[in-house]
Amino acid sequence: MDREKVWAAILEEIAQTISKPSFDTWFETTEAIDLNEHCLTVEVESEFQKNWLDQRYWNQINRIKDTILSEEIEVVFTVGNKKEATDIEEIVPAETQYDELLEMIRELKVRVSHLEDEVKELKE
Repeated sequence: MDREKVWAAILEEIAQTISKPSFDTWFETTEAIDLNEHCLTVEVESEFQKNWLDQRYWNQINRIKDTILSEEIEVVFTVGNKKEATDIEEIVPAETQYDELLEMIRELKVRVSHLEDEVKELKE
């Protein structure tokens, strides 16, 4: 299954469980930009949208993804990049400020926390 089909299937399921205004606000502008053996990368328009999806819809997206795909992949949101980063300079440009790096680390900690919650749920 290609990235567009995977993301379209996920979106179809989500659209059935949330209101149309919520779907239009948070999902309408998203686009799957890469799928490999480890990750489905979905582009969003803003950092705010990325954070909202990670915090409010991450569990739901991953449950749906797990029913669609047999392999273990992670859904990752990226802001307006249009391609998957392949080296550290693409992920963190050299001019990135210390405060920005701290924010990136905070976001990663939130993701790890989500993953830990998922593992905990699976163990129960």
